[in-house]
Amino acid sequence: MRLAQLIAGRAREIGIQLEPAKTVQLEEFIEVILKYNGKAHLTSLRTSASVVDELLVDSIAVSLIDGFWEARRCIDIGAGGGFPSFPLALISDIQSWVAVDRDKRKAGFLRIAKQRLGATNYQVLHADINQIAHTEGIRSEFDLVTMRALRLDEGLLTSVKCVLRREGRVVLFKHRETGSELVVYGGSSPETDRSIERKVEFEGGSRRIRIVCREIDQLPGAVK
Repeated sequence: MRLAQLIAGRAREIGIQLEPAKTVQLEEFIEVILKYNGKAHLTSLRTSASVVDELLVDSIAVSLIDGFWEARRCIDIGAGGGFPSFPLALISDIQSWVAVDRDKRKAGFLRIAKQRLGATNYQVLHADINQIAHTEGIRSEFDLVTMRALRLDEGLLTSVKCVLRREGRVVLFKHRETGSELVVYGGSSPETDRSIERKVEFEGGSRRIRIVCREIDQLPGAVK
């Protein structure tokens, strides 16, 4: 099976219909990930299928969140290898994404990926978010903040508070034995009482993706 077909199939399983051109772009991104993985230490995964099942599916699942398609400016803090921000930038042309990472190699890789795939709505910043959160163009600019595999400390949460617009959303990724949980904080409607669950079947097992919505003041550290 071609990788693009696998990507399209996984997306359908969680309720996302991708345009053929988008699946090809996502395929190219994964190929670039694996090509530069040894130099930039982007992921411990070694096959394209495992990257799809364990990273890509979670990433595009963010687009299922209420209010996602209304968000115009989005920021991925500690972007690493570009999950979830790069796949989301590829499938959502109407959004602009900023990827922030203080690791020079990872930021360098994201710039290469941006150039290779022509992702004009994707900006890469080699920086510490705690040092740039108050700067012009960053402070109070973002409708959506994503964070994956970061330790939430007081400094980071203060930075999130700085960059988030009123009624913006914060998405945190949590890993479970049986899958992943995307916890969404914020928004301005009753969706905070809802949760969504999707199941992805693949060779050797299945994974569940659960999206949980909470009020912004429930964010650890109480961003208000």
